[in-house]
Amino acid sequence: KVIVADMKDLDFQDKFIGIWACASLLHLREEEVLETLKRCHKALKKNGVIYASFKYGESNYEKDGRSFTCFTKDKFLDLIKDLEFCYYEIFETGDVRPGREKERWLNVILKKES
Repeated sequence: KVIVADMKDLDFQDKFIGIWACASLLHLREEEVLETLKRCHKALKKNGVIYASFKYGESNYEKDGRSFTCFTKDKFLDLIKDLEFCYYEIFETGDVRPGREKERWLNVILKKES
């Protein structure tokens, strides 16, 4: 089953074993990222996992009418410090699209323990 909805309106409890948010949460404002991650935590079953990716960097920006919220590892960990996720893995990767080889991504995998 596929659910098409605004991620900011996610309203499930203990429903999913995984959430895939590849290059999607980065288009929310920082405070919306935090609120959406709280909703994701609630929606995950115990031991559920969320994957998310963000542009790597300290400064958020707008380009072609879209906003981009960027994170470094430390900035992201500071954002989620009060959430009840078990830190699982955070790693950087390069962009594989032609002409964007210098762009970096921050990838996060978080696990819900309770």
